[in-house]
Amino acid sequence: MPHLNASQDRYLRIFSLYVGVETGEILNEEFANDVQQLRESGISQEDYKATIKRSGSHLTPFAKFLIKYGFPYPMANFLRTYITRGEIKPFLIHSGIFFVSEVDRRIFSQN
Repeated sequence: MPHLNASQDRYLRIFSLYVGVETGEILNEEFANDVQQLRESGISQEDYKATIKRSGSHLTPFAKFLIKYGFPYPMANFLRTYITRGEIKPFLIHSGIFFVSEVDRRIFSQN
């Protein structure tokens, strides 16, 4: 597996409590049932966006899944890909930390 940054590695360790990262084998029966339910019901684009933006009047099934298993929101795209495609792609984990250049900073501060 290619080199992961510290955040990706830390978050992947949380995922590995439930799924063998190298094998893809689900290690927890309740987790397997919850993943299967989400696969069957699907994760709509609206539900996914509401989960990411943490908006909406109710928690989506996907948001409840994240909370139930203690997955932080930077893992949402990674987990959505895992649930919908069965693929484990650690580079989809984003820490939410962005570096802004001095030029960009000036542009943002003017707005």
